[in-house]
Amino acid sequence: MLITGQKGTTAAALALDVYIDDNLDNICAVTRESPATRAYLLHYRYNSLSPADAGPFTRVYRLSEMFDREIQNL
Repeated sequence: MLITGQKGTTAAALALDVYIDDNLDNICAVTRESPATRAYLLHYRYNSLSPADAGPFTRVYRLSEMFDREIQNL
């Protein structure tokens, strides 16, 4: 958990491998400022997007889904 208003800058400074959040603005900041970080958007109704609005992140519906994807990439 990053307790800061500067999620992207902090993710880059910490050289995070993976980041998950339910806030689309935070995900966009991380993908923009820390492109090496694999970003996951935890899906909720309030952060739904049309397919055309998808960014360089992966939408997941459960935290376990992110863990499964990361384990497969080891």
